Amino acid sequence: MAKKRVMIIGGGLAGLAAAMKLAELGIDVDLMSLTPVKRSHSVCAQGGINSVNDQTRQLGDNEWLHFDDTVYGGDFLQHQPPVKEMAYWAPKVIDLMDRLGVTFNRTPEGFLDRRRFGGT
Repeated sequence: MAKKRVMIIGGGLAGLAAAMKLAELGIDVDLMSLTPVKRSHSVCAQGGINSVNDQTRQLGDNEWLHFDDTVYGGDFLQHQPPVKEMAYWAPKVIDLMDRLGVTFNRTPEGFLDRRRFGGT
């Protein structure tokens, strides 16, 4: 039986994370990207990424409010079950991306620079 091989289209954070996980499982991976991986839209994005965190939780934030704010901000056009999952998993995904080496702004002490977004 031939060894499994997977082709991933896109060299952004999702594509790279999938490629890393598959490689850890011993699956051969081909990664295709229209732009150089270090210039993907994920790398070039600025302005931050939103999720509930320890600081915002102390101010009364929670995953349900993140979900509600996202749905409201999108004029209720989203398919809401995936948005609910996104709000729940966002803090864990940010921690995973940090462990994978994604470059985030840091405090002078070396911690993730967490702040509230305008309008949230």
